[in-house]
Amino acid sequence: MHNLEMANSALVLPEQASIHFYFTPHGLAEDAPRMPELIRKADIFAPEVLNWSPEHAFAYEKISKGDRKVLESWRAVLPEGSFSAFQLKSLYNTWVPVVMFDIEEGNPIVDAVHTSLDDLSLSEIYRPDFEDTIHAMREKFVDGLGPSAQQREEHMVVKLSERVTELIEKHPKLRHKDDVSVLVTLGAEHTNVYHQIRRLHQNPQNVTREFDKLPIIYPNFINCMRALQFGKLLTDTMIARSFADNIVHAAINIRDHSLEFSNSGDRGQRVAVAVGHLSLNEIRLIHADLVRELALDQDLTLEYPVISRIIDELV
Repeated sequence: MHNLEMANSALVLPEQASIHFYFTPHGLAEDAPRMPELIRKADIFAPEVLNWSPEHAFAYEKISKGDRKVLESWRAVLPEGSFSAFQLKSLYNTWVPVVMFDIEEGNPIVDAVHTSLDDLSLSEIYRPDFEDTIHAMREKFVDGLGPSAQQREEHMVVKLSERVTELIEKHPKLRHKDDVSVLVTLGAEHTNVYHQIRRLHQNPQNVTREFDKLPIIYPNFINCMRALQFGKLLTDTMIARSFADNIVHAAINIRDHSLEFSNSGDRGQRVAVAVGHLSLNEIRLIHADLVRELALDQDLTLEYPVISRIIDELV
């Protein structure tokens, strides 16, 4: 993201702003156990809300100010136990101002992000030839998911800097406060936002981070994205493991296994660890099994030797 640094060298965060990043899987309430505590301690709250609208901003503001009716109306349309519902409940009646810094509704980057993720679905990435599958996936990472993810994070850095600065300048209570604490909640893959904000801050030591769980183990498709973002080599094995991740998750969904995961990130991490031990040749065998099963023109079972071994280890 060197272009971002050059293009926005004028961006400077207020000296008194202490920015704390809370990185979580953000799927279920269990993913963010410290959320209520951290919001209560914050002076400004900056949540990750992709495709946010003025209605989102209004709702977050009203909920922060204790509007129970708005809280219940939003929780009614969110899945029970979801991260989003828990986040709104944690914000309720705290009177903490909220800034939106993610991609807003109507921005073409939103469609690019969603399209790129959809392009990694099994139906989109499968090719009868294994090498063709890897090549197709590489194109989707290099031309689709990688650039859209980078554009989104560049947007986050700029808007977080601008909106925190604007809020502190216009808010009398914050403007005269020596230490303004800003809580930023993000998915664990977005660590580059933290690094860029740290570079922009007049006092880099005032930019801190924590993860809900260590060590951080990313799903293999995120490892591919991060390799591109950080200028590292994107190998065929990394891409193949992303393909195998996809197959394992599909197999878990198909089979009636009583798999227990502590949170939404736990499933992805455990699958990523299991798949991370597979060689390129083992994944080639998984692909060959998939080709044979698809040739039968029946509903997929994904009951292949390597996949069955992985799922047995997870049970």
